[in-house]
Amino acid sequence: MLLAAQTFTGNGANIPDDGTALEIPLAVTGLSDLDTVGFGLEQVCITIDHSWVSDLEVKLVAPDGTAVLLVSGQGGDSDHFTGTCFRGDAGTPITQGTPPYSGTFRALGDLGTINNGQSGNGTWTLYVMDNYPFADAGAVASWSITFGSDPATPFTLGSSALPIVVINTNGQPIPDEVKITAHMGVVDNGPGNLNHPQDPFNGYNGDIGIEMRGNSSLWMSPKKSYTVELRTGSGLDLEVPLLGMPAESDWVLQANYFDKSLMNNTLTHHLFRAMGHYAPRQRYVEVVLNGTYVGIYVLTEKIKRGADRVNIAKLQPDETFGDDLTGGYILSVERDEGNGFISEHPPMASPYGQYVFLEYRYPKPDNIVPDQEAYIQGFIGAFEDALAGPAFQDSTTGYRAYIDVPSFIDLFLINELSRNVDGYRLSTFLYKDKDSNGGSLHAGPVWDYDIAWGNADYCQGSDIAG
Repeated sequence: MLLAAQTFTGNGANIPDDGTALEIPLAVTGLSDLDTVGFGLEQVCITIDHSWVSDLEVKLVAPDGTAVLLVSGQGGDSDHFTGTCFRGDAGTPITQGTPPYSGTFRALGDLGTINNGQSGNGTWTLYVMDNYPFADAGAVASWSITFGSDPATPFTLGSSALPIVVINTNGQPIPDEVKITAHMGVVDNGPGNLNHPQDPFNGYNGDIGIEMRGNSSLWMSPKKSYTVELRTGSGLDLEVPLLGMPAESDWVLQANYFDKSLMNNTLTHHLFRAMGHYAPRQRYVEVVLNGTYVGIYVLTEKIKRGADRVNIAKLQPDETFGDDLTGGYILSVERDEGNGFISEHPPMASPYGQYVFLEYRYPKPDNIVPDQEAYIQGFIGAFEDALAGPAFQDSTTGYRAYIDVPSFIDLFLINELSRNVDGYRLSTFLYKDKDSNGGSLHAGPVWDYDIAWGNADYCQGSDIAG
């Protein structure tokens, strides 16, 4: 078997522009097994002609199925990868490179995970996906993989002052819908003590349901966010107080990939709580997924009805009249991709026919009944009619009759202070309790501020004045 460095070169091909992936196979023979000490994968190089390179997602897939993300969503509207090489020991990550990319970079994924003892012989695959089909076309001109005595070494998490979350899916991929059953362990040895992935799971040790979450971040980001549901061995919801937060079964592992500070959501939640409102609690954690360290995440309470979360009345399907019908409800302003309704009042500025879509969050779309849908739609409609009407300032018939004014003021202050480019139009939550509990429509809780606080280069999001 060969131990000297050897490079194998793959063919070029046109990249499909129809929403399907290009997969270019490359047969490799004559190699020793791949490890991280004496012989393994050293380098991957690509030359791709494509305009608007941030459309592209490029992976290397080894014969045993191990896939490493080389690049995804980088480069904006610039063009081409020209002799772009990826090495585990490169000093510059691709996220800090300047397009058109040429030279040597560190990949988004960990090349060292391929050097796992597998045979180097077999079919290797270059996977290329155009995530914006029917727009810009392009082609892989050439690509190559190099093996030698300076193999890429995977990063391993030794210890951390942060709690460590260890998730094992038992070989299952995590889907973007319908949770799979997996195992989760949490190591939390307390303030002042280091945590290690191999320590006893003293914060949680049991089954979970897990799925990916997010919209644009779901397909653009190499670091995924996840929804986690704690479960008993028989698959029932299990309420547990994770890392000092009140007991619940539903949680979110926020990746915050587009927020390099990892602080924007945490800061916003802190400020909204300081204003006297509920906002999800959170803890920073390190995450190890299927033996691979995937970074720092924020373990966050999922927005849902409950005594320790959005504290409104429970609404049963048979509650369809009287005070019972008036609450509780949770809605959010979102893209028109879920189950909900369209406001009868479009935005004042809607040059492209924009409209406001409100999604049912509680009761869930599968649980809300027609009488309840009609009630909450009617309530929102009446509020908007009053707000848009000539007597909108009237304390009895205007908007004040429908909403909790201080909560709306505070939400506006948070959005404007943070220059939230998604403010008011996405991830904007509203909730209403029964009339016997006040019955006003409240703004909040706050959610999804990772591209706020100057972290956006559109809609004047990065301006420091105005």
